[in-house]
Amino acid sequence: MNKFHMGWINFTYANKDGLVNEKIPEFLIDDQSLIELLGDYRHLGNYDNDLNSDGVLSHHYILQLLGRSSNNNQLGSNRTVLYRCHCACDHCGIFSTEIIVGKLTVQWKLIAWEDQENQTIFDQTTNLKFFKHQYFKAIEQYCEQKGIVL
Repeated sequence: MNKFHMGWINFTYANKDGLVNEKIPEFLIDDQSLIELLGDYRHLGNYDNDLNSDGVLSHHYILQLLGRSSNNNQLGSNRTVLYRCHCACDHCGIFSTEIIVGKLTVQWKLIAWEDQENQTIFDQTTNLKFFKHQYFKAIEQYCEQKGIVL
């Protein structure tokens, strides 16, 4: 079983004014950043998700992570977006997964890169499995820290 946690990490990127440092939300799997487990593709600009938003978007995203809401993305694959381009357009390419909430476990099945509309390319796939209680508790703790009411 994998251990799931949500937190913030420092991220530095360049824009027209120079380097920008900000804290961004991150999934931590067995105490390692998920994007690092996938090969650290942040250079593609894929570091964002709806956790980095406020209000309805972040609330709906949390419900997706809990398996309580549909997983719509702009590519039409009905998979949960783990990382998308900073421009918020899924057509630039996304990392996505199918979230399966079972009686005792939560599974992130076939984590993959999608970069064409209605087509998923599984060059590298990863499956993660968490104890449901620990997974839900980590999300609840994140929501408490961020002020998201479930």
